Parts: sequence; C-alpha cells; structure tokens
Amino acid sequence: MRLAGQGSGPANASPLLFVAGDRSYQVSVELEIEGDAQGGLLLFYDEKLFCGLGLSDGRLHAYRIGQEERWPPGGKASTRRLHLRAVNDENIVTFFHSADGARWTKERSFEVAGYNHNVADGFLSLRPGIYASGEGSVAFRNLIYRARPALP
Repeated sequence: MRLAGQGSGPANASPLLFVAGDRSYQVSVELEIEGDAQGGLLLFYDEKLFCGLGLSDGRLHAYRIGQEERWPPGGKASTRRLHLRAVNDENIVTFFHSADGARWTKERSFEVAGYNHNVADGFLSLRPGIYASGEGSVAFRNLIYRARPALP
C-alpha cells in the first residue's frame, strides 16, 4: 500500500488506523520512504495524544504524548527502508525497528494506560495505524497484527 504524504507529522497526517480488540497485541510493518516524506507506525488516540516510531530520509522519529521526543539524539538512520514493530502488553508499549525484519532493536518502552477518554475526552480508543507525512509518499508492506496472550 502506498500513502501520499499529508501534513507535517503524525498529528495532521490523517493516519490510517484500525481497532485492536485485544488487550495485548503486536503490530509490525515494513516501510519505504519515497521523496521527502516521513512514515511510521503509531498508537493513535487523537491528534494530541499518540505515540509511535517513524522514519524519514536518514532520520528516526519517536513520538510520545503527541510530541516528538529528542531521543534518539540525532535519530540517525542509514536507510529509507525499515521494519517497525509495536508490542502492546496490557498498556505497556515497546517499539522496535529492524533493517532486515529478523534482528530487532528495542527503541523505547512506556506506559499508555492514560491514553484514554478520562484524560483526553472524545470517547475514542487507542488504535494502531500507519501514517505518511511531508512531500512524497511511503510504501507499506506486510502489515501484520497478532493478538498476544496475557502474561500469567
């Protein structure tokens, strides 16, 4: 699937989202940046409350509480193609990236129980999804969603 870039980042990119009916799940996707675009994998409540990991030409982007984080410092990525994974284990989310889809690097992990109506209003849910922003487009391949059994 190819998404044309829209907006300047995840908040105004009109991300493509879906409902996850499981308390614990894993989502992975491979993406390739084309032109001057940014694309990535999100857990999105609304334009003010989301988290995720993205890629633009030569740079990683990390988002938490609807804002881009300063970590990783410089966020260097030597590729325009990357595999991204989000593991949500009962509101503890961990984001990973991989150049080959086999060897994964943990990027960050944090708690998202507050990404809900009691905090942000709107009667929405935290939904996984993908986004493309900027000038250009992002090609997404092999989007996989898997429910994960609850830990004992």
